[in-house]
Amino acid sequence: MFPYIYLLFLLPVLQGCLVVQTPKCECPILALSSSNIAQNVGNHVFYQNVSGYPTASPVVKSEDCSVSMYCEGDYSLVVFDEETATVLGAYSADGICDPRNQKWQVDTGSGAGFTSFDRLFGICVNYVPTCACTYHVINNDAEAKELLSSHVEWPMLSTYKYSTPTLNSETECPTSFECQEGHEKIIVNEWFSIWEGITTFECMSDTKAWTVGLYPFPNKAYLVIGCYKTETCESSIPCSYKAVENPEIDLANHHFYQTNISKYYHSPPQTILSETDKCRLEFADCVSPYALILLDDYDRVLVHLKSWGNVVGKCLAGSKWLVYNQYTFKQFNGICVDFTRLRASDP
Repeated sequence: MFPYIYLLFLLPVLQGCLVVQTPKCECPILALSSSNIAQNVGNHVFYQNVSGYPTASPVVKSEDCSVSMYCEGDYSLVVFDEETATVLGAYSADGICDPRNQKWQVDTGSGAGFTSFDRLFGICVNYVPTCACTYHVINNDAEAKELLSSHVEWPMLSTYKYSTPTLNSETECPTSFECQEGHEKIIVNEWFSIWEGITTFECMSDTKAWTVGLYPFPNKAYLVIGCYKTETCESSIPCSYKAVENPEIDLANHHFYQTNISKYYHSPPQTILSETDKCRLEFADCVSPYALILLDDYDRVLVHLKSWGNVVGKCLAGSKWLVYNQYTFKQFNGICVDFTRLRASDP
């Protein structure tokens, strides 16, 4: 009986044992890359100091509540906290997660002991790229003007809102890039632009020339890389336009109409409005033998060539049209003219 009595005395003590649960280490950590950096730190004040350079994802090694994050090669480690960013360079971020407040305690190599971080979002940046080809990155509207104001397509390019691209590269030269959600990609060189659809490029180190898609650029031609978005009209086009049906009334004071069009047969072109962008208007090309003529409010005239397809106009801020991506019109008037048939003279 004695052993059983002894166990009965122990039972309340066993039931009174306190079980202590240690909090898990769940401090935020993320190895950034070109595919996720814009999504995670695109609005960070330090982002444009990173995205314009070749980047790579850091190496992360963790065990229990400790972590080590570092870069390989000539890349510098940059760590994004919630409000600040720290450039560690070749130094690794060695830290311990404090499970009590879920903050990182990191040795940044400054000699000041541990620094507290709310999160460790790291990216490797090559701040001294040795690319043989010349390229520039557009971070904002001011830089776009500085880099592109002399470009043949500046009338169109000047209407866009620019943001910083994220370069993607495994070598000294970028080979592609990503944009924030809602922004389109743009690649520009000294003579022409290449839009969405061809967004990869390669530096030919022997000639120091870029190849974009299958198109080689002239030797040593620079490349400008950026992201942009355009303003859209919410309801209707605020700019003035007309598919001219009654030119005797609508174009009565237009010199070119009176001297070159009025004596020929004419008809209005078909207009095509975009369902997604209310600022966009197309005049469909006229059926042969009619030719599409575009007229501004005074004397400006453009004769549309058949091989060019439809004519696209973009209504810009300030109620002006951008036509052919180069010409600005106050009014966007279209008329189809058959220059092979004279109208009968009025009795």
